[in-house]
Amino acid sequence: MKRTVSCPRLIGRAGELGLLEGALRRMLDGGAPAVVVSGEAGIGKSRLLRHFLWSARDQRVRAWVGHCVPIGDAALPYAPLLEILGEAASELGAERMRELAGPGGSWLAALVPELGWDATPGRTEPQAHQLTSLSYLLDRLAHEPALIVVEDLHWADQGTLDLLGLLVRARRRGRLLIVCTFRDDELRRGHPVRTMLAEWQRCGVERIALRRLDRAATAQQISGILGRTVDPAMADRLYARSGGNPFLAEELVAAEGRTAITEDLKDLLLLRFHELPAAAQQAGHVVALAGTGTGHGLLEQVTTCSTEELSAGLAAAVDRHVLVHDADAYAFRHALVAEAVAQDMLPADRRHLHRCVARALAAGLPGEVTPRSSVRASRLAQIAHHWYAGRDAEQALSAAVEAALAAEEIMAFPQAQLHYQHALALWPDVRRARAESRLDLAGLCEHAAEVAYQMDDIDGALELIGQAFTHLDAHRDKGRAGLLHERRGRYMLGRGDARPAVLAEYQAAVRLTPPEPSLARAQVLAGLAGVLMMDTRYAEAESCAADAVEVAGRLGAAREHEASALGTQGASQAMLGRTDEGLKHLRGARRLAIQIGGFDALWRAHLNLSDVLHYNGLLRESVEVATDGIERLDRLGAADYDSGHFRTQRACLLGNLMQSLFYLGRWDEMRPHIPEPDSRPANNKIHLNLWLTSTSVLVARGEHDWARAALDHCHDLVDCVFTELSALFHVESAELAVWRGDLESARDSAARAAKALERSDHVPLMARAEAIAVRLLADSAQRDPRQVPDITPHQERIAWLGRLPLTRLAAAHLRVADAELARITGDGRTASWTEAVADWADLEAPYYAAYTRWRLTESMLAEGGRRETAARALRTAHGEAVRLGAAPLAGEIEALAKRARFDLAEGDDTAPKSGEPDGPFGLTPREAEVLDLLGEGHTNRQIARKLFISEKTVSIHVSRILAKMNVPNRSKAAATAHRLRQSTSSSEN
Repeated sequence: MKRTVSCPRLIGRAGELGLLEGALRRMLDGGAPAVVVSGEAGIGKSRLLRHFLWSARDQRVRAWVGHCVPIGDAALPYAPLLEILGEAASELGAERMRELAGPGGSWLAALVPELGWDATPGRTEPQAHQLTSLSYLLDRLAHEPALIVVEDLHWADQGTLDLLGLLVRARRRGRLLIVCTFRDDELRRGHPVRTMLAEWQRCGVERIALRRLDRAATAQQISGILGRTVDPAMADRLYARSGGNPFLAEELVAAEGRTAITEDLKDLLLLRFHELPAAAQQAGHVVALAGTGTGHGLLEQVTTCSTEELSAGLAAAVDRHVLVHDADAYAFRHALVAEAVAQDMLPADRRHLHRCVARALAAGLPGEVTPRSSVRASRLAQIAHHWYAGRDAEQALSAAVEAALAAEEIMAFPQAQLHYQHALALWPDVRRARAESRLDLAGLCEHAAEVAYQMDDIDGALELIGQAFTHLDAHRDKGRAGLLHERRGRYMLGRGDARPAVLAEYQAAVRLTPPEPSLARAQVLAGLAGVLMMDTRYAEAESCAADAVEVAGRLGAAREHEASALGTQGASQAMLGRTDEGLKHLRGARRLAIQIGGFDALWRAHLNLSDVLHYNGLLRESVEVATDGIERLDRLGAADYDSGHFRTQRACLLGNLMQSLFYLGRWDEMRPHIPEPDSRPANNKIHLNLWLTSTSVLVARGEHDWARAALDHCHDLVDCVFTELSALFHVESAELAVWRGDLESARDSAARAAKALERSDHVPLMARAEAIAVRLLADSAQRDPRQVPDITPHQERIAWLGRLPLTRLAAAHLRVADAELARITGDGRTASWTEAVADWADLEAPYYAAYTRWRLTESMLAEGGRRETAARALRTAHGEAVRLGAAPLAGEIEALAKRARFDLAEGDDTAPKSGEPDGPFGLTPREAEVLDLLGEGHTNRQIARKLFISEKTVSIHVSRILAKMNVPNRSKAAATAHRLRQSTSSSEN
């Protein structure tokens, strides 16, 4: 029988093949499994996958394979994904691929323009967006059962690992099985695949570890190669030398009987290579250095042999199973041989060949690849690697800069960082290339800083920006210096630096940037306006934002800066009391952001609009806007990205959603988003928004230890953040201390909140802080009536706040502050709390409505009011507190009921009591009360205040009354009520 290079049968892997086929069956049954196959080099991972692919395709499963490709210390960005998409496009066609890509098609066009699509995204979009678009497309490709295989994961770039992680974590709709292979002997400590595997294990990914073959299996393998039963002595000898590694066994069989077997593994691997003709060896050297998929054209340019000699040599290498070919490209049959061939070359010869390969690749670049694509970035990365390995510093610098810029364009940030590091290291040693480079040294540092920032290395980004300033003549190039200040301010903001330092950077940016309309001018003005707004300096923010809107509008090409500034302008106007004008601008900013589709634009527009809607009491609309914003960000990848400011921005918008849900009493919807007690907020001030809004519900529900832990975690970041969050931290701390009965700590926190708000324009937060501060005085006076607190400063502050333009939320909190003051003075106490109840009922904020009804009951009992009315108010408050799970407030209400001898178990007076007959016309007791008040000529608002319910509830009662009485309007109902009262009075007489 004929000898083959390898055994035609799969030996010793029946169990592992069965595990893969089991995963395939789970996928066909509707699951979404993922499997990793590990083992040392030569152990047979690819052989196992090849047999599995045959089995899968026999079951009409579409299967595509991609290979990770190393380039020196880096890896080709998205290499396996491009290969998989290329195979899919060949099979399905570009039009079908465009249809499957859906909304992400335009983004994929920039990543994979070879698919023939149009559109190019801006560079500022997060990598998460591209990853989500890729994930969406791969999921859609699995509308019919599909299998994707990624080989050699140990060589994968970070983008590929991120995408695979997203696919593993996401709940996929399609029937897609993911299988990856990697060399476990390549995973050094700290290797990114190690970290990824630990996470995948938690996600239920199955791992299949291939072990070496035993002696019997090795003997079967050798028999298969030889085509006959192997001699036992030969089997023992080859098993001992190969150790059960199938690839080494193949090489040993090939060497058996032809020459003495060397003890050196490298010599064994090179044995067949050295027997090839000179032309084949020359081509093999190029393939070993150029990597997988070396094209015939490249070999013709680099080798010195004739076309005929090259073709004959390649044919011999393929025939002797040293090289394999696919279409027009060649590769070694196994990576171990390629590594041995490269190491066998003399250093000088290796450097020379690297330079020849770089020159040939560069010559073919303009006509072979599409600009702004992964393929172009990969080719430039190859060129840079070969110049660098070839020790040509001049060429290596230029190539590194071009490769870095191309990688940055497609957001392959780890690759870009490596190339920028090479360029910075080479810079001092070259002259000509520095003059010809597209970037000067300051620009190189600036780009490297942005890449570091995108990779969450903010300290590194700031260090590089500092170097950029060092290498820039700020006096001669003020505009560029201004942009560097803006960038440094943005990085400092992301790190959570002290607000005066951040603000100083943005102010310097505006001061240095020329005043003429330009993209740079629009950018720095919009940035400064945003920072001023975050510091609650709304008047200054509005003015600066208006300037930015004007500049951007005149340019017509700065739409993202225009959207940012328009949102800042609208938010500032609304917070200054010009609500209608502000909401108009905010809604315009949101429409513009949706048109742009950019991550930052969408985040900022929804954040500002939801914030303003919240403070103006439009709580339900605020929830809708925040929810819509989160959903839009999630479609761009925010929820699936493990780290970075994209997740942080999502957390900030989630914080806005949480605060409106809290006021609306929709606390169960908040629960899944509350951070766990043992987690910690990111070192970023925006992330605190979610933590602090979570604290509100924890305090209200009596989970005080959890709330204390959350506040303790936030404590170290408070001094670094802007006014709103700093003040909010102290307000929440005071609220917690009040409910815990620690009035001394509460007073300290209230004083700190007032201090933080001294230069603020944030009236709603000032009103809430004042209500807490006055409540503390009232509680202290209530505990010890001999104390006479100094209330003059608070009276003056409440009066001053009352003269400012107030949002609905600010007015409601200020009303509570005024009512708390009445607890001390006794002046108009019941009237004050009655108005406070009406405000919170109108806002449909049940927790604050319950609190104010509790205080109203206290005041009515203290002033000798009607016990029936007081009891009804207290029962309503208790019902809401119990429904919400507000245990501390419910406890206070129950204590008051016990002191007043009220029976809370009688229930809410708005519903008929058990066994109680309906009144005339079938009216409930509450409807009869409303009808009586209608007969007295009261408006809905007046009825709401008298009955301690909302105007909306009154409106519902009136509608039901008209229907039951069969009268067309409230006037007729009032007349009927008047007649009923007269009839009742006559019968009694």
